[in-house]
Amino acid sequence: MIGLLSFIKSNPSHQVLKLKSFLGVNPIPSLIGFVILLVVGSLALTAPANYDSGLYHFQSIRWLNEFPVVLGLGNVHGRLGFNQAYFSFVGLLNFFPFFNRGYALGGLLMLVISAATLMEARLKDIRGGWWLNIWIFVAFIGVSNTASPSPDIAVTLVESCIFIFLLQIYSRKFQTVDDVASNVAMVLLLSCLVVTP
Repeated sequence: MIGLLSFIKSNPSHQVLKLKSFLGVNPIPSLIGFVILLVVGSLALTAPANYDSGLYHFQSIRWLNEFPVVLGLGNVHGRLGFNQAYFSFVGLLNFFPFFNRGYALGGLLMLVISAATLMEARLKDIRGGWWLNIWIFVAFIGVSNTASPSPDIAVTLVESCIFIFLLQIYSRKFQTVDDVASNVAMVLLLSCLVVTP
């Protein structure tokens, strides 16, 4: 919701022009990114291999989809009492074309948004930035099992984005007041996402 409000507040036509210029200037990386997106998208539709998904992830999402907050749900099964904000996000994605497959879309969306944050960060401009890009990309590969509704995937990706924004705050290349203020705001908002109430 915050990202949508930020996009609406900014000039959407400017963002579209920015995307078109990026695709025009960088056709090979864009093509490679599109192929990777297709591969990860097809892997997201495979059967989940995480044991906890069958144990309580799917059941928690189903309870969230079918009922309001149910008091005492943790008494039915102890793990249903865990409060994960990511399950609410995945539950919201269970709409018509993706009914009961919203978990795959949720993981894929988190991966794409995190990769876009990495690309936009321009970490290659700071000293040692290429190594940081490789390190964060390896972290993305570690969470490539987007077919599971596990909140571990989302937490890892959000923490990677927090790390990227913190690097930008402490880098000398990004020292304008607006950049620092927006990066501090993003770190605070993303940190609130990771903490469960």
